Amino acid sequence: MRSHHVALPFAKGTLDAPEHPRAYALIAHCFAGSRHNLATARISKRLAHHGIATLRFDFPTLMLGDHIEHLRLAHAWLSQHYQAPSLLIGHSLGGAAVLRAAIDAPSVTIGSPHDPHRSILPYVQGSSATIAGHTVELPEGFLADLSAHSPHTPPSAPLLVLHAPEDEVVPVTEAEDIFHHAAYPKSLLSLAGSNHMLTTPGATQRAADLIHAWFESISGSCAGDLIK
Repeated sequence: MRSHHVALPFAKGTLDAPEHPRAYALIAHCFAGSRHNLATARISKRLAHHGIATLRFDFPTLMLGDHIEHLRLAHAWLSQHYQAPSLLIGHSLGGAAVLRAAIDAPSVTIGSPHDPHRSILPYVQGSSATIAGHTVELPEGFLADLSAHSPHTPPSAPLLVLHAPEDEVVPVTEAEDIFHHAAYPKSLLSLAGSNHMLTTPGATQRAADLIHAWFESISGSCAGDLIK
């Protein structure tokens, strides 16, 4: 596996790829994070170990509307330079962007909110938000942007929802709401023992292995054969 640094039209990215990829994927990082976040980088590299070349990239702004557009641009870039991604993954707010990007591909959310506006309100104080011990200055119009994209009915492509019951930032009820509003084929799996940032021992490897197993189970299968 090698990590290739790439330049996207809007930001920097890293493509973690095996020598002979069997498929390509996109992974979107969490709120106020980067492609170097522990969860994003480790899951990406683990998927490459499984034969899935995975592009991780930076969101240059905090606005969900921008994240949605940048996901579409990343999809177009990967399609043009390598191969159209057959798997989309998003951690936390990155998962909310994946669900709203309207890209017809199997998707995975990890610790993501169904309603981002509702989920972040408890952490907002004035013009900043403190989440998982980190304080972030919010741009003007941030909450209005979230409201404009909340809530949302997930796309009809196969969907895997991963969430830790003990998630201290985004309650597991948000995962239940995503699952409830999604059409089949869909799966909801627990990341028991993990936290929101997936920093507990083995959490990222387990998440990546679950994603790989699920992706293998749906690849080349008809809808009736998918995990439900």
